Amino acid sequence: MKKNYLAATTLLLLLCLSGCAAPGRDRPNPKETTPLISPTDAKATALAMDRAILEAIPSRFVASHQTQEVGGFYPCTGGGWTWYNHVFLTFTPDYDVEEILGSIEDHWRADETVEVGRSRGITGSFRLVLAGIGESSYFVDIDESDATGDIAAFSPCLELPEGADHRDKF
Repeated sequence: MKKNYLAATTLLLLLCLSGCAAPGRDRPNPKETTPLISPTDAKATALAMDRAILEAIPSRFVASHQTQEVGGFYPCTGGGWTWYNHVFLTFTPDYDVEEILGSIEDHWRADETVEVGRSRGITGSFRLVLAGIGESSYFVDIDESDATGDIAAFSPCLELPEGADHRDKF
């Protein structure tokens, strides 16, 4: 019995550790390869990604959108801050969640600097996550209950200038 337990534990440990060497896990750590950028560059990067995500959504499904041009700062896990904002979307009555998310996925499929994944949001919304360099991430949520969506953009990590406060709106 003890021998079987030891063998099973060893096998489990080897399987877990082999996952660290799986293909796709050898990508550089964005925190090591991307220096902190300025708040202006971070904001410009996030707003450009907002526009690119919007352009990847079939326009026939978007009734309206509103980009929040002023955002705030949120801490990065590796130090520094990220600038964040939202784009609020309203979809047409005939919108198709799969086609919208699939179109965004297709747009970034070949981009090696962005990882794409799907999940469910806290409220059960459909969620597409785009994770980029410098701890940047972009969440596209679609709420079927009211045909709305939200793009939450978190820029690459930035360094706040001397005298700036992370509670400032920018």
